[in-house]
Amino acid sequence: MGAFSTEFEQALLDRVDALAEKKLDLERQLQNQTGLISAKELKKELDITGSTLNNWIKAGLKVYQSPFESSKKQFFRASDVIQFLSVR
Repeated sequence: MGAFSTEFEQALLDRVDALAEKKLDLERQLQNQTGLISAKELKKELDITGSTLNNWIKAGLKVYQSPFESSKKQFFRASDVIQFLSVR
């Protein structure tokens, strides 16, 4: 038996869904402002592996990364990717 009623749990889940959607919208707005895409999103968008992306970086694709050592998340400008792919 749950601690909350089914109606309360459903309302709570609906609220969490709404907040998650708002977070995604804000992330999309930020991405549109910066023009950056994460490595994960780029791999998914282009259907490539991490090895392929690493090879592209070694071949000259510009990567944007936080200057802090603990942050390893990589970002790419869509325009840089398009230019890189059109030169090859």
